[in-house]
Amino acid sequence: MVVKAEETLVVEPSADEQLKSATQLAQHNDPAFYNELHRVIWEKLGHYFGLEGTNLNKAALYSKLVEKEISPEMTNTINHILTECETNLYTTAALESNKEQLLADARKVLASLA
Repeated sequence: MVVKAEETLVVEPSADEQLKSATQLAQHNDPAFYNELHRVIWEKLGHYFGLEGTNLNKAALYSKLVEKEISPEMTNTINHILTECETNLYTTAALESNKEQLLADARKVLASLA
């Protein structure tokens, strides 16, 4: 008797679906935008590169980006998104970031890692 295991098809949400909350926060100029965008990007990067726990950090990320031969342009885009989010999250400086451009860059990153 042969028993065939059922396959589970996992459909990953689109970049727009993953960024829905961040997009809504940006439209309302909510400071939580940077936290949400940061969370979504790190969650995707961690999943894609198999990083978790204490390995979910920039040094490990950059090592994986080089290992997987991710283009310098994409690496710079990822770095820019993370830096903008962290700067706005962890400093008291009143910085004006182009949230729409950050969202566009994030969509590009998420789509490329799908």
